[in-house]
Amino acid sequence: MANLKNADNVLLDLRKVKKHEREYALQMELLNASMLMKQKNYTEDCKQI
Repeated sequence: MANLKNADNVLLDLRKVKKHEREYALQMELLNASMLMKQKNYTEDCKQI
């Protein structure tokens, strides 16, 4: 029985990790998007000068 319980715990941990990976990936995409926007705005500001 102990082995089955451990297997369940491992699966739960894996699910948590997957969830965190997805959240992390989303945060990275948002960060990249905001950096691209800043870069674009900066480039346009430079053109105006």
